Amino acid sequence: MKSQEIAYIIPGYLFSPNQAQYKQIAGYFKARSIVPISVTIQWKEKTIMESVTDFLEWDSQNQATKRYILGFSFGAIIALIASTKITVDTLILCSLSPFFQEDLLVVPSSFTHDLDAKQVEEFKKMNNRELVKKITANTFVLYGLKEGEFVEKRAKSTFENLSAKKHLIAIDGVKHDIADKNYQKIIEGIIKKL
Repeated sequence: MKSQEIAYIIPGYLFSPNQAQYKQIAGYFKARSIVPISVTIQWKEKTIMESVTDFLEWDSQNQATKRYILGFSFGAIIALIASTKITVDTLILCSLSPFFQEDLLVVPSSFTHDLDAKQVEEFKKMNNRELVKKITANTFVLYGLKEGEFVEKRAKSTFENLSAKKHLIAIDGVKHDIADKNYQKIIEGIIKKL
């Protein structure tokens, strides 16, 4: 791929980048002449760190003058970790999942019910505070005000620990749903200003 501005879009757990809400986001990037690259994650076969490794391998094949990453939920975890390993201009963390080492001490066990033991053990080793210290990208941390206390706490804590340029955006009336028109409107507004 020739050198250009690119934007990676990483969907949430068990979601595909071919779904309407992610195609809509790709359209916002296209409108800014930024090439959107939809990232497909093998959610059931891979752990988060294996997915990060796959992503970095994929990224190494793309020459970018500027690199943007947007991730939702588990996709935001992948985006966050990847941004500590490559140069990223802007990072957009949407509804970052509360599955870091610090979170697993306080979230109900039902949060990890659908995950296998290997995935949970890996999350127990991922320290959000330490990871966030390594981020240099201009970072937007978004969450819906109806997502619940654990997502809100994860968003606010991540924001507080960032030392890079940062923005915390709480979206009124929004649950854990990036397809929500209010969520889409905020994302579009951020991308328009890139």
